[in-house]
Order: sequence, then C-alpha cells, then structure tokens
Amino acid sequence: MAKKQPDGHPAIGIILPNIYGDVMGEEPFGQFRVHGLHGLARVRGDELDFLAIIANEPGRGAFSGLLRKCKRHYRQIRIFSILNDRFGEFLLREGFAPSRCLIGGDPEHCLVWKKEDQCTPPSP
Repeated sequence: MAKKQPDGHPAIGIILPNIYGDVMGEEPFGQFRVHGLHGLARVRGDELDFLAIIANEPGRGAFSGLLRKCKRHYRQIRIFSILNDRFGEFLLREGFAPSRCLIGGDPEHCLVWKKEDQCTPPSP
C-alpha cells in the first residue's frame, strides 16, 4: 500500500486544493505539478486517479517516467478524459484497459491499470 510521505504522495508529490473541487463530488481532485507535468489528480489509499494531465513539453517522456514511478507505488491508476488518441494508444500499450468509472456519481469512460497480485496461486 502506498504510504503518504511528509512531502506529499509517492511519485506524484503534493496535491494542492482545486478551486473546482466542490463540484467534483465527495472526493475532489487537486492540482499537482511534478517532473514537467501538471494537472488534476487524487489519491485514495493505494489508488491514484488523474482527471487531467498536461505536459509542459509533450513527447519528451515526462509522463512515461512518472507512470513508471506510479506503477511501483499504487495498486490501481485510473485516467479520465483521454482527449489525445496517441496518448490513449500509449496507455493501452502500458497495460491500461478501457473501463467505466464513477466520477461525481456518474459513470464515465476511463482507462484503468491494476497491479497484478504477485501472491495469487496459479489456477488448477
């Protein structure tokens, strides 16, 4: 399980309050800024959700590096609002799968990555 560190959450750092948080439901997204990226995210235990991700210099690998770190620290990563087809294709290659996720009480399309359970015994 990901542990919160004094300087923020593992891999993603500090998440600042979002001025639009009150319209996003019970668990609002907050602003993050790390490694040439910024956007809106939330951490719930060992799960990380991204509502928006903006690269300062797209195509330079900033998100790839962040994603590697996030996969080490979180059991599940969900990404909402994929507006770029190349980004969506990249996420599918990285093991994300299409799903329907609740956001603000409404089901929305999202891409989800789940850490495989290393302790599951093989099926008979």
